[in-house]
Amino acid sequence: MNGPYVADVIPDILRRSLSIVIGTLAPDSRVVTAITADGATVETVDQTTEPSRLNIPESIARPLYEALAVHYGGTADSRQLRKDYDHERVRVDKLIESVSGIATRAQGR
Repeated sequence: MNGPYVADVIPDILRRSLSIVIGTLAPDSRVVTAITADGATVETVDQTTEPSRLNIPESIARPLYEALAVHYGGTADSRQLRKDYDHERVRVDKLIESVSGIATRAQGR
């Protein structure tokens, strides 16, 4: 398949699920990798045709998201991420204060 992959996720509120399609875009058509219970299939559809979609219940989509976030070096817990950023900010503030103190003392000599 040519080109970068793109994914489209549409929430289905009535089914409490996500409707997902993954594929590549071309000027006049889409090559779509449809992932279903039977595995991955490839289909080419024009821009006006709705491709096959995978429906994942939200109860399954959330743990999938969390596993992918961890796999790609992130965290699924935004509170932990905020805590990490705050800790790093304190560390950087201390570093800046130390460097500023050194510079101030050096000017006084």
